Amino acid sequence: MKRMRTIGFFLTAVVSAAVLLSCAAMPDVDRVAVAEVEEPVVEEVLVDVVTLFGHTEEGRGVDFSPCGRYLVSAGRDGKIIKWDVGSASMIWEIDDALGHRINHVGFTPDGTRIVAAGDGSMIRTFDAETGAVLSELDGQEGNVRMMKVSPHGNYFAIGNDMGFARVYELDTYTLVFEEEFGYRVRALEWHPVDPEVIAFGVYDGYVRIYDFLAGDMLKFIDYQLTNLDMHDIAWTPCGKYLAYGGKRSEGEVFVWNEKYDTVEVIPGYDDEDNPGRIRSLMWTPLNKGDYLVSAVDSPHVIRIFDRKDLQDEVAVLEGHMDEIRTVRVSPDGTKIASIADDMTVRIWTVNLKY
Repeated sequence: MKRMRTIGFFLTAVVSAAVLLSCAAMPDVDRVAVAEVEEPVVEEVLVDVVTLFGHTEEGRGVDFSPCGRYLVSAGRDGKIIKWDVGSASMIWEIDDALGHRINHVGFTPDGTRIVAAGDGSMIRTFDAETGAVLSELDGQEGNVRMMKVSPHGNYFAIGNDMGFARVYELDTYTLVFEEEFGYRVRALEWHPVDPEVIAFGVYDGYVRIYDFLAGDMLKFIDYQLTNLDMHDIAWTPCGKYLAYGGKRSEGEVFVWNEKYDTVEVIPGYDDEDNPGRIRSLMWTPLNKGDYLVSAVDSPHVIRIFDRKDLQDEVAVLEGHMDEIRTVRVSPDGTKIASIADDMTVRIWTVNLKY
């Protein structure tokens, strides 16, 4: 490895004593959770980090709104919380939003709705401004392990532990695509350019890419990764490269070219005892540089790589005290949000060289 910049923090958290709020009402007093910020070691990479407190059990999903002003988070406690990114304050929270643990949440492309899914049979759509329930889909068998809203329009996709991959029309919850693999589906990603293409990562270690409206499989990626137990897939914004990693990849991330005939392997975290199982992946936005952001669940760090040289680590962000479940990059590429089993949400302000 050419170079590694490690950024560590010993954070003293300050939590306000605001009362829990109704899901439909705006708070009279903001519940603010801000971490004491230390001077960064590498100033050009990281400006500061803010820690948000509000979840009472392990965190699972987090997502930026399309404008980047808001953040939504969810976890094992069944809560959905909407945050104001600029002030690091809670806007509203919903207790027991689905009646079970929530694994993933996401804004719709217009920012007006939030979709949530997890364990149990229920998937719901909420009003992003008020938190009110707008619609719901009941009857899912098994637990939803991954859910993502299409960035192109009116669809969302789920993968569950019963081996089903499904795509639904958002307004009506009409099922438009279904495939059963026989192994649990832990990863999925929408193609950033072609709105009809979606990729699924399955427990058997293979990636399947579909035209979901036609129902045709476009590509089957086999890299001898049987039983990889993939956790996330991420296309670069132009769709030229596809990255994926998982629980049993020994910390490695695999990055394929657009023809899927050449793969580059990013080595695991530089720790023999903890090579770093991959939980979540995301590339920085279009025109913001091809940086890959990778959440490693042990030893609880976020790694950042430059697409120009994937063997060269740009930064390692430290601070979470338990497994990181999801990372997301803001639309302007200046912030990284993460949520972890330590029950915290962190907003990292970065200054990557775009």
